[in-house]
Amino acid sequence: MQQKYDVKYAPLPNNETYAYREAGYSHNILILLHGNLSSSYYYETIFPSFSHEYRVIAPDLRGYGHSTSYTPPDSIDDLVQDLKLFVEHLNIEKFALLGWSLGGGLAMKFAANYPSHVTKLILFHSVGIKGLPKYLEDEHEEPTNIRAKTFEDLMPLKAVADLDLALKEKDRAVVEARCMKTFFCGRYKPSREELDAYVNETMLQKSFFIASNMLNIYNISNEDNGVNQGTGEIDKIECQTLVICGRKDPAVPVEEGEKIVKLLGEKAQIKIFEDCGHFAIGDYFEEFVDLLHKFLKE
Repeated sequence: MQQKYDVKYAPLPNNETYAYREAGYSHNILILLHGNLSSSYYYETIFPSFSHEYRVIAPDLRGYGHSTSYTPPDSIDDLVQDLKLFVEHLNIEKFALLGWSLGGGLAMKFAANYPSHVTKLILFHSVGIKGLPKYLEDEHEEPTNIRAKTFEDLMPLKAVADLDLALKEKDRAVVEARCMKTFFCGRYKPSREELDAYVNETMLQKSFFIASNMLNIYNISNEDNGVNQGTGEIDKIECQTLVICGRKDPAVPVEEGEKIVKLLGEKAQIKIFEDCGHFAIGDYFEEFVDLLHKFLKE
């Protein structure tokens, strides 16, 4: 599966460089934020479905894809500031914002801190408001019920360390196996060519440790999540929000999406795809596209 959209580059004032793909020329803007173990490339299949009505922009987050990571991010707050600098670079003031998984956490924080910029918010398979917890392991390398609290706690965890090492050593077999387990466990089964293209992009990720830590410490709730006190940013989201979940999602349970909708109240609605893993774009392509079009026009 060949890449159809050229990678462009935006130098940011913080000395990082954002790589991004885009299509369309409309004044209506749709920004797509990818998740962990992916990049903007994962959105290419839906570009044609929106580019006739929207200017669609999908950046690679810091440390992913073709973007730089000269200073590794400490938290998703750093990614929020990257995104703010990016939209300023493009002179974009208002846009619909879609976030997938880790990108959903980023999208929620951005919408909370810069509500005047975000017209609509779409979260699919998004990290929950209290993060994606990592747990310490016992002597048999099985997870306990004790949550990791620091970056150092994550270092010996096999589930994290093995994938981080595989990314650094370009161990394609290990990375591909994780992609299959996480993204392609629902209805959509990629061809060999499609899978190779996705894995190529995943292998550009700089650090799985950093991503795991950012997700573990994330907390925009009003409560303590076992690592830190929540920021309460969930209460600052003002725009209409669409939450999309997969019943078979191995990474983020449906319950996390339901909690987001409950807290946002009348501002939010939810769609649960039944035979769906962590990649609704693949598992329910037509339904996903139709759902987004309808929501964006409401």
